[in-house]
Amino acid sequence: MNKNTKELIQESLEIEDDFSSSSHIINSIASEITPEQNKYDIPSRYNKNRLVILMVNTNTYYVYWEVDDNTIASNNINLNTDKLYFKIFDINENLLTSFESSFALGEYILNEKFEDLDILVKLYTLKDGELKELLCSNTIHTFSTQIKIPDEKDEVWMKKTKGWTEIIRSSMQHFTLGMSSSKYVEEIEKLKSYEEFEKDSLSSYSIHKGIKND
Repeated sequence: MNKNTKELIQESLEIEDDFSSSSHIINSIASEITPEQNKYDIPSRYNKNRLVILMVNTNTYYVYWEVDDNTIASNNINLNTDKLYFKIFDINENLLTSFESSFALGEYILNEKFEDLDILVKLYTLKDGELKELLCSNTIHTFSTQIKIPDEKDEVWMKKTKGWTEIIRSSMQHFTLGMSSSKYVEEIEKLKSYEEFEKDSLSSYSIHKGIKND
């Protein structure tokens, strides 16, 4: 390798490792962006119709809404004198609770306990003594504190589990306690009866389900 090549490599490494040179390049690029260009303000509103309900916990719900300018104007709503009316319904249109607001953009914390329901919010304006629907929210399913009662399929599963529990228990007793042969035969007979019981239960369940499906 000749001297000129070595000098070029050395100069290249010195420039690459020179912190002041790198900083100079970064500062030059950054100086090209003005503070105004680097500033971004999150809009206070998006001017789009929106009505949302969310669950916070078992008895707290969060409602957010925005009514756009076109909806306000087309319905001749004057928020200085008129109000927006919010009503919470279940899926069968039963009224659960309500609240009011004088703001086109807002949020509301609803402290209510709705047990195992599909609920939604509707927004109205009052004109000529009648409510006119403007927006409808998403539907959410509320929490349930009730214990589920097993259906027929769950009962069959529980019986089968009980049978297998007996099989394991009896087998463990035989091998760990050293029971007599006569006792062991007795346990085997008991296990057979459990197996027959399981078969009958499953067959009855299958026939029962078949009749219902027909």
